[in-house]
Amino acid sequence: MRRGLLNWSKEELPESVFDGRVARLQGAMVDAGLGAVLVYTNFPRPAAVSYLTHFVPYWNQCLLVVLPEGAPELIVSLSKRVAGWIMETSHVGEVICTPNIGLELTSLLAGAGLASNKIGIVEMDKIPRPIIQAVLDADAGYDVSDASTLFAGVRNPADEAEVALSAKATKMAADALAGAIEDGGDPDLAAIERDVRLAGAEDVFMDIAPDLTRDANYIRADKPMELGARYAIRLSVVYNGSWIRYGRSFDRAGGAEADAAIADYLAAAIPPLDDGADLVHLGVHANAATPLQWEGVVVEGCIGCSPLQILPMPPAGAVITLGFSFRDKIGHWLADEPVKLADFPGKRAARLVKG
Repeated sequence: MRRGLLNWSKEELPESVFDGRVARLQGAMVDAGLGAVLVYTNFPRPAAVSYLTHFVPYWNQCLLVVLPEGAPELIVSLSKRVAGWIMETSHVGEVICTPNIGLELTSLLAGAGLASNKIGIVEMDKIPRPIIQAVLDADAGYDVSDASTLFAGVRNPADEAEVALSAKATKMAADALAGAIEDGGDPDLAAIERDVRLAGAEDVFMDIAPDLTRDANYIRADKPMELGARYAIRLSVVYNGSWIRYGRSFDRAGGAEADAAIADYLAAAIPPLDDGADLVHLGVHANAATPLQWEGVVVEGCIGCSPLQILPMPPAGAVITLGFSFRDKIGHWLADEPVKLADFPGKRAARLVKG
């Protein structure tokens, strides 16, 4: 079950934002000749439905049905006692509570008078088979296809609301980590999570690379662990449905020169959005990280139902996280930075907040 508080700040994320997102999807549906688009959601896969409606499940599973006109309808495998809460925290036309999502779905589609029997499903290979089977077995002879590419094209470039909320989530994470270490001692991990949650995040997950002199891999911080002379902390934070990762390395011996080199690299290669600086290719300033060796970067972002996934070819204008890896003679240095790609082809980016 999700641990965070789900609230909806309509000042930061008004209903008109969701109306615009749904309208873009409906326009793409009409162009593709689709009669409906289905979007599945559960605890680990909340992003697509949240993007369209603000709804995030605490538990169980739900299905969003988007028709070419009107507000989306949400079919939930939950009792009716939660319907009021869902309507308060979500922008949907109707909440349908049922123990059988597939049966309720086919009834809804039959009564909608679809202009086309073509049904698009976002991430069709990951939706529970009984739901798809119910559509395939229906007498209407629906033609089912994957709509993941269509949805990714609707979601990106990121709109102003997603950029602003991602920037706020980034600041929450950066502020929490900034005061995490005092005099080379161990970080107060509970205080880091506390500060992010008190700043308003719905949820925060912490990963730690406990000894960067030996291993650059992160592990979940779900139990006490011994930290080495150099380690990294990475936070995955969600605020009003926008997910980011932010992480930094810490060296008990100081490591000021390497830390400054990484800061210089990020400042040179990824100018802040609010500086109006010219954007440059990430690789141009790789040698700016001296005395470190630049090892590479992992790109993560959201184009579907998973909040964060590896994106070998991220779409232009997307909000993504760049996971940088550097190395010196002692071990690794890691830095995870949320950025926004430019709204034109090419992997150029700008930082969401000043470093």
